[in-house]
Amino acid sequence: LGISVAFQCWISTLDWYLVSMKLRIPIYEQLSTVVFGKSTRKKNVRGISNLHIKSTEDPEEAYDGSSQSAESDNTHSEQSPINLMSIDSSRVAGFASYANGFLAPLVEMTVAVLFLVKIIGWIPLLSGFAVPLLLSPLNLYISRKYMSAEELLMTYRDQKMATVTEALQGMRQIKFSALEEDWYARILQIRARELVQQWRVFICDICILSIWEFGPLCLSAVSLGVHALLNGSLTASVAFTAISVFGALQTALGMIPDLVTALMDALISSGRIEEYLRSSEQER
Repeated sequence: LGISVAFQCWISTLDWYLVSMKLRIPIYEQLSTVVFGKSTRKKNVRGISNLHIKSTEDPEEAYDGSSQSAESDNTHSEQSPINLMSIDSSRVAGFASYANGFLAPLVEMTVAVLFLVKIIGWIPLLSGFAVPLLLSPLNLYISRKYMSAEELLMTYRDQKMATVTEALQGMRQIKFSALEEDWYARILQIRARELVQQWRVFICDICILSIWEFGPLCLSAVSLGVHALLNGSLTASVAFTAISVFGALQTALGMIPDLVTALMDALISSGRIEEYLRSSEQER
């Protein structure tokens, strides 16, 4: 047992070293380098031209609050190279480093299913798996909502970065024209929209995690219930053994939501990086 534990620790350490040194760091460096190189050749187009900013004396009214028009315009805002290098590149590189995590849950699920077939039979097990299948449409709908919310959140972050950058570059003119309050309200308004969208992303993430946690519980309850109905009783040996195996299955399924969320984030970030790299460049 001691040799097995030591061997497992050695394998885990070797796996962490390989995915970090051979995948995550090189991918992050290459993506950051490519994005920075693109930023030096890209046309200088401001990303806050569609913010509907109004110069008023009241800072609370410095922003035109039409949410529908704002969201439609925000989808076309200019992407910030800083966000692409610090957030998007890190997400893509991070997912590449632990994408192999999908393999371990699949192996554990396969072994657990084989044991459950021997313990309770095919019919109760298939009846239990019907519950996750019924929850699949809801999971798919929430996953799409999460991707759209995350994409809009990154758009707001690009706008915030563009506004702050413009304010820093024009600080002398802002102080000379006494526009500190207007710019202060402008930045706070964009930040408030970003926080609201971040809350929506968290809500979708919580819903995805809840579905994945609720599925294995229903799987075990329905499977044991059907087994008891078919056989007329549920013995202690079958119940406790099946519950132990279902616990291992729940642990394996509990790893999938984080991997799926990381996959969706990586897909959004890779699409943003691709869009930025395909944008027009300065003519030489």
